[in-house]
Amino acid sequence: MKKRITAIGLLLAVSLVCTACFPTGMRTKADLSVTDPSQLSNLPDHYTEQLGDQILVDADILVPDNGIYNIYKAQLTTPDFVAWRDFCYGDKASETNLVRDEMATDPSPYVQSIYDHPEGSVISCSRACTNFAKRFQQREYMFYNTYDGIDAATYLPISSIFPKKDASDVNKEDALQTANDLIHTLQLPVEQDPTVYAFNQDDLNSLLERYGNASPYPDKEEGYFCYYRSYLDHVPIYDGQYTSLDNVMIYGSYLGIAYTLYDFDEAWTGGFYQTTECTQQNIDLISLESALSVVQDYFAGMVDIGPLLINNIELCYLPTPNDTYNNDYTLLPVWRMNTYQFVEDIDWSKVKSVEDIDPEIMFNYKQYFVNANTGEMILTN
Repeated sequence: MKKRITAIGLLLAVSLVCTACFPTGMRTKADLSVTDPSQLSNLPDHYTEQLGDQILVDADILVPDNGIYNIYKAQLTTPDFVAWRDFCYGDKASETNLVRDEMATDPSPYVQSIYDHPEGSVISCSRACTNFAKRFQQREYMFYNTYDGIDAATYLPISSIFPKKDASDVNKEDALQTANDLIHTLQLPVEQDPTVYAFNQDDLNSLLERYGNASPYPDKEEGYFCYYRSYLDHVPIYDGQYTSLDNVMIYGSYLGIAYTLYDFDEAWTGGFYQTTECTQQNIDLISLESALSVVQDYFAGMVDIGPLLINNIELCYLPTPNDTYNNDYTLLPVWRMNTYQFVEDIDWSKVKSVEDIDPEIMFNYKQYFVNANTGEMILTN
């Protein structure tokens, strides 16, 4: 699997939005016309191109090395609620209170089963997502909300938000061992190759400033975020959330934990999908070049959309809803693109580094999906 790399050329990327500064059409030399799955590893890890006057691509590209591409019918699996409770609470499991257990009787992916504990912690399970927070009474799902919102808060690479390699007072091996124990105990279908970031309260508060209205971390905080992806046919499954056209929240597959001065502090997952039928095998793929053209054509008919930056592109399986109440989904390969639409002008000639950009400058963040088989844009709210 190709790794995400730090976008050290992001200043150039954003500056290219100003066509007076650089010639329209400036691009990295690379062949994006590849459609053979066995040749996708030849795509660059990072690509820069200005598409007309509106769109600037300065994107990390994540594609599988040996992926197989099919279309599946799938269902969300039901988490083992009791096993989650036993792992999170250990010898205090008997002290927990069953608040509700809707999963036992309702097939909907969104109904919840919840335990809480007199000391203030909560675990909430649904087929779509699971959250555990040791300090829920104090700060609710503070680490999940902070980590989950990074892409929407900033187009900077996450490594620049959490630049430290280690947390001085928290053991990284303990964090990884706890995550590994959780994965094996609950048999979570994720790969054993996590992304790990060290953090302290200054890093967290700096990030929250970009959210604008979030509560700060007033006390000492330190630890590690450990983040895991789920795969199908050696291809990553989408790991975010999006809202379908009928206003249903669709969750991807992922596992995150926060291991802190309080040890195992928080855990969060999306939904994990089990395939029930392969409806199309070894499908043809459109190229990344074609996918970018689809996005360019989509925006071409819009008026005054403002400069648009694409900073991340991934080929992945996307869960799309057929009948969410009855837990019926399709998993299909898509080109996913993270986009940032700026809503005011910036004098790029005065910006020497992306860190110099005023974080108060507004932009709108959205993910766009192009069906990697048909080339159709998958519209979302």
